[in-house]
Amino acid sequence: MRIFLVPFQELDDQRVLGQHREIHMAWSLIVKQGQRWGKITDEIGYWSDVKNRYRLWDVHERSVREMAIRGFNGHQTPLDPMSQLIDCNDPNGHWNGEIPRELIQRDRWHLWLRWNGVFRGREMADPTAWAEIEKRWEAQGRVCLHNETWERLDVGYRFIDGDESQPAYGATYLCLLCKRKERFEPWSKAPTTSPMGTTPSGSFTITDGH
Repeated sequence: MRIFLVPFQELDDQRVLGQHREIHMAWSLIVKQGQRWGKITDEIGYWSDVKNRYRLWDVHERSVREMAIRGFNGHQTPLDPMSQLIDCNDPNGHWNGEIPRELIQRDRWHLWLRWNGVFRGREMADPTAWAEIEKRWEAQGRVCLHNETWERLDVGYRFIDGDESQPAYGATYLCLLCKRKERFEPWSKAPTTSPMGTTPSGSFTITDGH
């Protein structure tokens, strides 16, 4: 799950709808199950912190308004009123600061890579900030370098270069920067037990840039 920190008019339709769905998932984890979730920064803390709950609730309200602007009407899943969850007169129950600009720019960069260098939001809230993103894109050759975090999708047999006589066993990974690039890593041999039960899955950092 992810909550983008950019103004919602800068998201594409898919992420406006997806973020609304994920806010409900996060709200259930935090409010109903009491789990800790969603670190923002060391200073600001987690979305699940009581002091940040109002902003999380407000994120949902703003996402609903953005959906309505785009014609996605018929919202039927309001969140619990904040008055039932925190004392809105308590300063500890409110957002404790602004989101750092570098985090907003990080999210804009991730969106730009996933859009393959074409703005797909409704409108730019900060054209100057997006100009910085485009300049960075041009400087690195208008491509994703796939040089940060990868997520393992699955394990199994794949044919290398289409050669069906040489199946290789290994893991397939997805670049989490652009979410378009997959990479296959063959293992030295196939495991004798279920790999998903014996090998850790999830995200990790690749340092070779491939």
